[in-house]
Amino acid sequence: MIKEPRLSQLEKSKAKAWYDFRLRYMTEEEKQMSKEDWLDYYDKVVANEKLALYSAPLTIDFMKHSLELTKQNDKTYWTQNMVNFTTVFTDTKGNVLPVTDVLVINPVDLGMRESKGALGMGGQFVMIDINEVPHVMVQLRNGDAGYIPSEALGEVLSKSFAGKIEIPVKVIPKKIGRVGVLRDLLKI
Repeated sequence: MIKEPRLSQLEKSKAKAWYDFRLRYMTEEEKQMSKEDWLDYYDKVVANEKLALYSAPLTIDFMKHSLELTKQNDKTYWTQNMVNFTTVFTDTKGNVLPVTDVLVINPVDLGMRESKGALGMGGQFVMIDINEVPHVMVQLRNGDAGYIPSEALGEVLSKSFAGKIEIPVKVIPKKIGRVGVLRDLLKI
């Protein structure tokens, strides 16, 4: 007789955990599914995660997750030739951008390094390997994203490597920005 209350308590705990999970993590459409239907749906989502991330909104977190699924090793972007420099990210018209996050991506092995942005207030410290110039993605305060391919960054760095460097990035509005689009543009 002692086992029945424990089983009943266990079932209550499971039901409460499922209810809380649905409230916190599910879309309205997912909340309408039975537990079994949702688990089948989730299995399909996980199986197609790379494809789903290709269409995901262009944010640093989604880009990092997409790169993690395809990179060749678990290394972060770090080499013996790292140089720390101060930069200001601008749009193509020269306006200083309020950057919240910076993602430096090695184009060869997709190793990456993330740092916080300076929000357009003063210089932004960025570490790169000058022998393997990376791609750079930035997240802006309004949700837009910006990027500069490694080739273009190499040109900027070859012109000046003293003092504060202005790096012009191409801005992709958040309404149309997708992880797959940037990966295609950067050929990674």
